Amino acid sequence: CDSLDDAYRLIDLAQKNNLILTVGHIERFNPAVNELKSLVDNGDLGEISSLISRRVGVFPPQIKDANVIIDLAVHDIDIFSYILDKDPDGIHGNAGRALIDGREDYAEIFLTYGDQTGFIQVNWITPVRIRNLAITGTKGYSELNYMKQELKWFKSNYRNDVDNFGDSIIKFEDPDEFNIDIKQQEPLFLELSHFVNCIENHSTPLVTGERAAKALEIALTVMEKMNMTVPAN
Repeated sequence: CDSLDDAYRLIDLAQKNNLILTVGHIERFNPAVNELKSLVDNGDLGEISSLISRRVGVFPPQIKDANVIIDLAVHDIDIFSYILDKDPDGIHGNAGRALIDGREDYAEIFLTYGDQTGFIQVNWITPVRIRNLAITGTKGYSELNYMKQELKWFKSNYRNDVDNFGDSIIKFEDPDEFNIDIKQQEPLFLELSHFVNCIENHSTPLVTGERAAKALEIALTVMEKMNMTVPAN
């Protein structure tokens, strides 16, 4: 759906007809994403300070009716909320039309979650396809490659010390580097299998209609703040 009215109409229809509704936020089923979330939830990265994602590449000709925010950025918005277990309290952004008339083909989005920040870069103008997510915390740094399902973790090594003037300083040494072992699986297969299981057992899907509507609401708010054309609600 490209409007909140349509999203909540779909949610209501599913509820009235006792149907299971889910939305295709496929990155939630990427094995590397779930390993990264485990690192965050277990405190291995410490207190998270920032998330930075890049989802860029060439224009997909099959996309006829959406801009780069609705088509691409909405997935990163959802993943940020999934990783942090909360939605942003501040939304800012910039977007424009570089190669395509009538639709925005690049955007940079800045989100705040209290004292944590998230930055999203999406576009259809980069000649190489990049799908990365990096997270920085007080105990380390982690970098994920969505396409290769690779995850690296750099564990910080630092200690409190004093300099020659007696002032307190933090001394960093080389980090411990880990390549997290990922059992590679096809996210689409996992997503569809999960959906079938929810139907068979009448259980709640990982991505509910309400959860997906929230990601859409944030994406539409980005567009509103940039005075972009927003579908009527």
